[in-house]
Amino acid sequence: MTESPAPPPPDLPSPVYPPPAHGAEASPLPALPRPVPPPRPPPPPLVPAGPSGAPPTDEPRLLRLAIGFYAIVTVFAIGYALFSGGVGTLFGEGLPSPGNVLASILVAAGVVGLCHLGDRLFPQVRRAGDALIGLLGPVSVSGALLLSALAGFAEELLFRGALWPALGLWGTSLLFGLVHTLPRRSLVLYPLFAAVVGLLLGLLRSGSGSVLPAMIAHAGIDAANLLWLSRRLAAASGPNAP
Repeated sequence: MTESPAPPPPDLPSPVYPPPAHGAEASPLPALPRPVPPPRPPPPPLVPAGPSGAPPTDEPRLLRLAIGFYAIVTVFAIGYALFSGGVGTLFGEGLPSPGNVLASILVAAGVVGLCHLGDRLFPQVRRAGDALIGLLGPVSVSGALLLSALAGFAEELLFRGALWPALGLWGTSLLFGLVHTLPRRSLVLYPLFAAVVGLLLGLLRSGSGSVLPAMIAHAGIDAANLLWLSRRLAAASGPNAP
């Protein structure tokens, strides 16, 4: 006897969802929260302008660097004189006369006067002065005097003192110009100016038999030009500057 096949299962009706109410939209999926960016650091505080509206300058740091640098120059000059046997003439062969001191003052005044004249007549000279003081920033009167005294003493002790017996007038003047090479296109002729000034300082050394007149002239030139260019930079950076 043959068994009849089992009847197929009845079709189940698909589930029917109630339609959304009239005018209602299907609720969207909940939005994921956006990542919150980290807070930004606060802006750096504004640096106040220097005196007379001039750009700020870290003069104490500049003076510390100058003191350290010229201390090294002085130690090197003394050490070189000791090893070369020229320590006895490190400051020259004798003391300068009052006429030698007066000559050093006149040389300093003449160089500063020529700097002012060149600044008025030649734009290249004016740009060189602006670039030079731009490297240092405005300095106070006391800062300019200290920088000038350090440079006048240490550099002359090296060039017109320790190196003088070996290199003489022309050698020290040439080397003096070369070491004043600065990384600015507008200062490309500054080593030539320094070499000419070094020649004048060497003539003071040679004529007086002492390094002191060269030190006086060197410090005077630096002080007068630093103060002059620093005042000009402060005036150009004031509130009424273009």
